Amino acid sequence: MLPLLQTSDDLTVPIEHATQSSDGRIAAFTLLPPLGRALCGATVAVCTPPGGGEGAPPRLAAGILRVREPGAGGAPTLDAQLQVEFPGRVFDTSQNPGGFDGIWQTDLHPFQQRFAADRRAPDRISWTPEGDRVVFSDGVSLRIWNPSTGAVEQLPGTEDGVNPAWSPTGTWIAFERYSKGALTEATCELRQAPLPPETGPGPIICYEQRRSWPLLGWTIALIRPDGSDLRLLPPGSRPAWSPDGQRVFYEANRRIWSVGIDGQDPAPVPSTTEGLQPAVSPDGRWLAFARVDTLTSVSDIWIVELEP
Repeated sequence: MLPLLQTSDDLTVPIEHATQSSDGRIAAFTLLPPLGRALCGATVAVCTPPGGGEGAPPRLAAGILRVREPGAGGAPTLDAQLQVEFPGRVFDTSQNPGGFDGIWQTDLHPFQQRFAADRRAPDRISWTPEGDRVVFSDGVSLRIWNPSTGAVEQLPGTEDGVNPAWSPTGTWIAFERYSKGALTEATCELRQAPLPPETGPGPIICYEQRRSWPLLGWTIALIRPDGSDLRLLPPGSRPAWSPDGQRVFYEANRRIWSVGIDGQDPAPVPSTTEGLQPAVSPDGRWLAFARVDTLTSVSDIWIVELEP
Protein backbone atom coordinates (compact mmCIF):
# COMPACT_ATOMS: atom_id res chain seq x y z
CA MET A 1 0.00 0.00 0.00
CA LEU A 2 1.42 3.37 -0.99
CA PRO A 3 1.63 5.94 1.79
CA LEU A 4 -0.61 9.00 1.72
CA LEU A 5 1.72 11.93 1.07
CA GLN A 6 -0.70 14.70 1.93
CA THR A 7 -3.75 15.02 4.16
CA SER A 8 -6.69 17.33 3.59
CA ASP A 9 -5.01 19.83 5.92
CA ASP A 10 -1.90 20.38 3.82
CA LEU A 11 -3.06 20.08 0.19
CA THR A 12 -2.35 23.78 -0.25
CA VAL A 13 1.39 23.06 0.11
CA PRO A 14 2.48 21.58 -3.24
CA ILE A 15 4.98 18.72 -3.44
CA GLU A 16 7.68 19.68 -5.94
CA HIS A 17 9.30 16.26 -6.26
CA ALA A 18 8.69 12.77 -4.85
CA THR A 19 10.49 9.46 -5.36
CA GLN A 20 10.09 5.95 -3.94
CA SER A 21 12.88 3.86 -2.37
CA SER A 22 13.52 0.17 -2.96
CA ASP A 23 11.77 -0.68 0.33
CA GLY A 24 8.65 1.37 -0.45
CA ARG A 25 9.35 4.57 1.47
CA ILE A 26 8.65 7.82 -0.34
CA ALA A 27 10.81 10.92 -0.07
CA ALA A 28 9.04 14.15 -0.96
CA PHE A 29 10.32 17.70 -1.27
CA THR A 30 8.20 20.81 -0.76
CA LEU A 31 9.36 24.38 -1.33
CA LEU A 32 8.47 26.93 1.30
CA PRO A 33 7.02 30.22 -0.03
CA PRO A 34 9.59 32.40 -1.86
CA LEU A 35 10.87 35.58 -0.26
CA GLY A 36 9.55 38.97 -1.37
CA ARG A 37 10.76 40.59 -4.57
CA ALA A 38 12.15 43.66 -2.80
CA LEU A 39 14.25 44.27 0.29
CA CYS A 40 12.67 46.41 3.05
CA GLY A 41 10.02 47.74 0.62
CA ALA A 42 12.55 49.76 -1.36
CA THR A 43 11.92 50.59 -5.01
CA VAL A 44 15.26 52.17 -5.99
CA ALA A 45 18.79 50.84 -5.50
CA VAL A 46 21.77 53.21 -5.68
CA CYS A 47 24.87 51.00 -5.80
CA THR A 48 28.62 51.55 -5.64
CA PRO A 49 30.06 50.69 -8.07
CA PRO A 50 27.07 51.43 -10.35
CA GLY A 51 25.63 48.23 -11.73
CA GLY A 52 27.66 46.08 -9.37
CA GLY A 53 25.98 42.83 -8.41
CA GLU A 54 23.08 43.39 -10.76
CA GLY A 55 19.98 41.25 -10.41
CA ALA A 56 16.84 40.79 -8.34
CA PRO A 57 17.29 39.83 -4.67
CA PRO A 58 17.48 36.05 -4.04
CA ARG A 59 13.99 34.60 -3.52
CA LEU A 60 14.38 30.90 -2.64
CA ALA A 61 14.37 30.58 1.15
CA ALA A 62 13.94 26.94 2.21
CA GLY A 63 12.19 23.64 1.61
CA ILE A 64 11.10 20.58 3.58
CA LEU A 65 12.42 17.10 2.73
CA ARG A 66 10.45 14.32 4.39
CA VAL A 67 10.07 10.54 4.21
CA ARG A 68 6.84 8.53 4.57
CA GLU A 69 6.76 4.88 5.55
CA PRO A 70 4.64 2.39 3.54
CA GLY A 71 1.06 2.41 4.78
CA ALA A 72 1.51 5.57 6.83
CA GLY A 73 -1.70 7.53 7.23
CA GLY A 74 -0.96 10.00 9.99
CA ALA A 75 -0.15 13.67 9.73
CA PRO A 76 2.91 14.54 7.63
CA THR A 77 4.34 16.32 10.68
CA LEU A 78 5.09 12.85 12.10
CA ASP A 79 7.35 11.94 9.18
CA ALA A 80 11.14 12.01 9.36
CA GLN A 81 11.93 15.41 7.91
CA LEU A 82 14.73 17.85 7.24
CA GLN A 83 14.51 21.59 6.58
CA VAL A 84 16.75 22.58 3.67
CA GLU A 85 17.98 26.18 3.81
CA PHE A 86 18.80 27.88 0.51
CA PRO A 87 21.57 30.47 0.95
CA GLY A 88 21.27 33.92 -0.58
CA ARG A 89 19.72 36.43 1.82
CA VAL A 90 20.78 37.27 5.40
CA PHE A 91 20.13 40.32 7.60
CA ASP A 92 23.39 41.06 9.45
CA THR A 93 22.80 42.95 12.70
CA SER A 94 26.53 43.25 13.46
CA GLN A 95 26.83 46.09 10.93
CA ASN A 96 24.82 49.28 11.38
CA PRO A 97 25.43 51.75 8.52
CA GLY A 98 23.44 54.97 8.79
CA GLY A 99 22.25 53.98 12.24
CA PHE A 100 20.03 51.17 10.91
CA ASP A 101 19.53 47.91 12.83
CA GLY A 102 21.63 45.99 10.32
CA ILE A 103 22.47 45.47 6.66
CA TRP A 104 21.15 42.99 4.09
CA GLN A 105 23.77 40.64 2.68
CA THR A 106 22.63 39.06 -0.58
CA ASP A 107 24.42 36.44 -2.68
CA LEU A 108 22.89 35.93 -6.10
CA HIS A 109 24.03 32.34 -6.57
CA PRO A 110 23.41 30.73 -9.98
CA PHE A 111 20.57 28.58 -8.63
CA GLN A 112 18.82 31.72 -7.38
CA GLN A 113 19.22 33.31 -10.82
CA ARG A 114 17.78 30.23 -12.54
CA PHE A 115 14.77 30.32 -10.23
CA ALA A 116 14.23 34.02 -10.92
CA ALA A 117 14.46 33.44 -14.70
CA ASP A 118 12.29 30.35 -15.22
CA ARG A 119 11.16 29.08 -11.78
CA ARG A 120 13.52 26.11 -11.86
CA ALA A 121 14.31 25.22 -8.27
CA PRO A 122 16.89 22.68 -7.00
CA ASP A 123 14.08 20.40 -5.83
CA ARG A 124 15.13 17.00 -7.22
CA ILE A 125 15.91 14.19 -4.75
CA SER A 126 17.16 10.63 -5.27
CA TRP A 127 17.49 7.47 -3.16
CA THR A 128 20.44 5.10 -3.01
CA PRO A 129 19.64 1.75 -4.65
CA GLU A 130 19.56 0.26 -1.12
CA GLY A 131 16.99 2.84 -0.03
CA ASP A 132 18.90 3.97 3.06
CA ARG A 133 19.92 7.54 2.10
CA VAL A 134 18.69 10.46 -0.01
CA VAL A 135 20.85 12.84 -2.05
CA PHE A 136 19.60 16.40 -2.56
CA SER A 137 20.92 19.92 -3.17
CA ASP A 138 20.80 23.11 -1.11
CA GLY A 139 21.59 25.05 -4.30
CA VAL A 140 25.33 25.37 -3.71
CA SER A 141 26.35 21.70 -3.25
CA LEU A 142 24.97 18.17 -2.98
CA ARG A 143 24.18 16.70 0.42
CA ILE A 144 23.31 13.18 1.57
CA TRP A 145 20.70 12.59 4.28
CA ASN A 146 20.04 9.44 6.28
CA PRO A 147 16.40 9.79 7.41
CA SER A 148 16.79 6.97 9.95
CA THR A 149 19.63 8.65 11.87
CA GLY A 150 19.13 12.28 10.81
CA ALA A 151 22.76 12.55 9.71
CA VAL A 152 23.53 14.97 6.86
CA GLU A 153 26.86 15.15 5.03
CA GLN A 154 28.10 17.47 2.29
CA LEU A 155 29.38 15.72 -0.82
CA PRO A 156 32.78 17.23 -1.75
CA GLY A 157 33.43 18.24 -5.33
CA THR A 158 29.80 19.20 -6.04
CA GLU A 159 29.98 23.00 -5.82
CA ASP A 160 27.02 24.63 -7.61
CA GLY A 161 25.50 21.19 -8.11
CA VAL A 162 21.72 20.62 -8.27
CA ASN A 163 19.16 18.00 -9.33
CA PRO A 164 21.06 14.78 -8.46
CA ALA A 165 20.26 11.24 -9.60
CA TRP A 166 21.85 8.19 -7.95
CA SER A 167 22.78 5.49 -10.46
CA PRO A 168 20.99 2.09 -10.29
CA THR A 169 24.34 0.45 -9.54
CA GLY A 170 25.04 2.85 -6.68
CA THR A 171 28.49 3.69 -8.04
CA TRP A 172 27.75 7.18 -9.42
CA ILE A 173 25.69 10.25 -8.73
CA ALA A 174 24.77 12.31 -11.81
CA PHE A 175 23.89 15.95 -11.29
CA GLU A 176 23.48 19.29 -13.02
CA ARG A 177 26.34 21.72 -12.41
CA TYR A 178 26.11 25.46 -12.96
CA SER A 179 29.10 27.34 -14.38
CA LYS A 180 29.52 30.93 -13.27
CA GLY A 181 31.59 33.96 -14.16
CA ALA A 182 33.69 36.35 -12.08
CA LEU A 183 32.37 37.67 -8.78
CA THR A 184 31.13 41.26 -8.64
CA GLU A 185 30.41 43.12 -5.41
CA ALA A 186 28.59 46.32 -4.55
CA THR A 187 27.25 48.27 -1.59
CA CYS A 188 23.77 49.66 -2.20
CA GLU A 189 21.51 52.27 -0.65
CA LEU A 190 17.92 51.08 -0.97
CA ARG A 191 15.52 54.01 -1.26
CA GLN A 192 11.90 54.86 -1.69
CA ALA A 193 10.96 56.30 -5.05
CA PRO A 194 10.81 60.12 -4.84
CA LEU A 195 7.45 61.87 -5.23
CA PRO A 196 7.52 63.61 -7.62
CA PRO A 197 10.50 61.94 -9.40
CA GLU A 198 12.19 65.20 -10.36
CA THR A 199 12.81 66.10 -6.70
CA GLY A 200 15.79 63.72 -6.51
CA PRO A 201 16.36 60.39 -4.73
CA GLY A 202 13.99 59.36 -1.99
CA PRO A 203 14.99 58.56 1.59
CA ILE A 204 17.21 55.58 2.39
CA ILE A 205 15.23 52.68 3.89
CA CYS A 206 18.02 50.14 4.34
CA TYR A 207 21.45 49.12 3.07
CA GLU A 208 22.56 46.06 1.11
CA GLN A 209 25.87 44.34 0.38
CA ARG A 210 25.54 42.45 -2.90
CA ARG A 211 27.58 39.64 -4.40
CA SER A 212 26.75 38.19 -7.80
CA TRP A 213 28.18 35.67 -10.27
CA PRO A 214 27.03 35.65 -13.91
CA LEU A 215 25.31 32.38 -14.80
CA LEU A 216 27.20 31.09 -17.85
CA GLY A 217 25.42 27.77 -18.35
CA TRP A 218 25.02 24.29 -16.91
CA THR A 219 26.43 20.86 -17.64
CA ILE A 220 25.87 17.25 -16.61
CA ALA A 221 28.45 15.89 -14.18
CA LEU A 222 29.17 12.54 -12.52
CA ILE A 223 30.82 11.89 -9.18
CA ARG A 224 31.37 8.93 -6.90
CA PRO A 225 29.31 8.84 -3.68
CA ASP A 226 32.52 9.49 -1.72
CA GLY A 227 33.24 12.68 -3.71
CA SER A 228 35.97 11.23 -5.96
CA ASP A 229 36.38 10.89 -9.74
CA LEU A 230 34.43 13.98 -10.87
CA ARG A 231 33.55 13.82 -14.58
CA LEU A 232 32.04 16.59 -16.68
CA LEU A 233 29.71 15.46 -19.47
CA PRO A 234 27.98 17.60 -22.15
CA PRO A 235 25.87 20.67 -21.29
CA GLY A 236 22.39 19.73 -20.08
CA SER A 237 19.88 19.49 -17.24
CA ARG A 238 17.88 16.95 -15.21
CA PRO A 239 19.94 13.74 -15.62
CA ALA A 240 18.33 10.29 -15.52
CA TRP A 241 19.96 6.85 -15.71
CA SER A 242 19.66 3.82 -17.95
CA PRO A 243 18.95 0.68 -15.86
CA ASP A 244 22.47 -0.68 -16.39
CA GLY A 245 24.07 2.57 -15.21
CA GLN A 246 26.07 2.98 -18.42
CA ARG A 247 24.23 5.91 -20.02
CA VAL A 248 22.78 9.17 -18.80
CA PHE A 249 19.69 10.79 -20.33
CA TYR A 250 19.24 14.54 -20.02
CA GLU A 251 17.52 17.57 -21.52
CA ALA A 252 19.44 20.02 -23.73
CA ASN A 253 18.72 22.20 -26.75
CA ARG A 254 14.95 21.65 -26.43
CA ARG A 255 15.06 17.85 -26.62
CA ILE A 256 16.25 14.72 -24.76
CA TRP A 257 19.78 13.36 -25.25
CA SER A 258 21.80 10.43 -23.93
CA VAL A 259 25.53 10.01 -23.35
CA GLY A 260 27.85 7.29 -22.04
CA ILE A 261 29.37 7.66 -18.58
CA ASP A 262 32.71 8.27 -20.32
CA GLY A 263 31.23 11.38 -21.92
CA GLN A 264 31.49 9.92 -25.40
CA ASP A 265 28.88 9.73 -28.16
CA PRO A 266 26.17 12.15 -26.98
CA ALA A 267 23.12 11.59 -29.17
CA PRO A 268 19.61 13.04 -29.33
CA VAL A 269 16.73 10.65 -28.67
CA PRO A 270 14.38 10.63 -31.70
CA SER A 271 10.89 12.14 -31.32
CA THR A 272 11.71 14.09 -28.14
CA THR A 273 11.64 17.68 -29.46
CA GLU A 274 10.65 20.11 -26.67
CA GLY A 275 11.23 17.27 -24.18
CA LEU A 276 12.02 17.90 -20.51
CA GLN A 277 12.75 15.83 -17.39
CA PRO A 278 13.49 12.37 -18.81
CA ALA A 279 12.88 9.08 -16.98
CA VAL A 280 13.75 5.57 -18.21
CA SER A 281 11.60 2.51 -17.52
CA PRO A 282 13.16 -0.24 -15.32
CA ASP A 283 13.55 -2.56 -18.33
CA GLY A 284 15.27 0.15 -20.36
CA ARG A 285 12.76 -0.09 -23.17
CA TRP A 286 10.84 3.16 -22.76
CA LEU A 287 11.67 6.81 -22.15
CA ALA A 288 9.10 9.07 -20.49
CA PHE A 289 9.45 12.83 -20.58
CA ALA A 290 7.48 16.02 -20.10
CA ARG A 291 6.60 18.29 -23.00
CA VAL A 292 5.14 21.78 -22.81
CA ASP A 293 2.86 22.98 -25.58
CA THR A 294 4.43 26.25 -26.72
CA LEU A 295 1.03 27.72 -27.65
CA THR A 296 -1.00 26.79 -24.57
CA SER A 297 1.80 26.31 -21.97
CA VAL A 298 0.07 23.06 -20.97
CA SER A 299 2.45 20.28 -19.92
CA ASP A 300 1.84 16.58 -20.45
CA ILE A 301 3.78 13.29 -20.43
CA TRP A 302 5.05 11.54 -23.55
CA ILE A 303 6.58 8.09 -24.00
CA VAL A 304 8.90 6.86 -26.76
CA GLU A 305 10.46 3.47 -27.32
CA LEU A 306 14.25 3.41 -27.02
CA GLU A 307 16.40 1.67 -29.58
CA PRO A 308 17.94 -1.62 -28.32
